[in-house]
Amino acid sequence: MNAPSPKAYNIGYQDFYGRDFIVSPDVLIPRPETEMMIDTVLDLAGKSYLPGVKPKEAVLAEKCKILDVGTGSGCIAVTLKLELPEAQIAASDVSELALKVAQENA
Repeated sequence: MNAPSPKAYNIGYQDFYGRDFIVSPDVLIPRPETEMMIDTVLDLAGKSYLPGVKPKEAVLAEKCKILDVGTGSGCIAVTLKLELPEAQIAASDVSELALKVAQENA
């Protein structure tokens, strides 16, 4: 007997960093813990990610380059591009099906 599919696969999307991302069984479901990676990059870029909290001094250049390897749904790459529009973001995956999902999300 097969285990039931997670809810996100059944409804076809998952919230990540306040945005809905398309998901399918071809990609991992974005997890809340992964949002901490976005917070860390924004912190390094000197961007405030919490209301009322003064950002630290930027360590990353405004036009930094970021590579998301194994992008899956693309939630990390897409979110970083939206939060850091001057950054160059590239995303890759070995799965063509995952890349199709990431392209839809982009």
